[in-house]
Amino acid sequence: TKPFTMAELDIKPYTIYGVPGSTCTRAVTVALQELKVPYTIIEVNMKGQEHKSSKYLETKQPFGQIPVLVRPHSGS
Repeated sequence: TKPFTMAELDIKPYTIYGVPGSTCTRAVTVALQELKVPYTIIEVNMKGQEHKSSKYLETKQPFGQIPVLVRPHSGS
């Protein structure tokens, strides 16, 4: 049988919240690219302290760290 890639499974893209040029965010994107997993990046405004806002802390990462990798919802 032929090996398959994650992209061939027609999975929804992962979401990365982070700074595209940062080393940590790039490490996540490189890993996803190697696995051929689709992803989107949503840039976090570090200068504006977005990662320390109450909304970010409650919904993304309770310690205000980046990057945050969010798995796509399964099902519909």
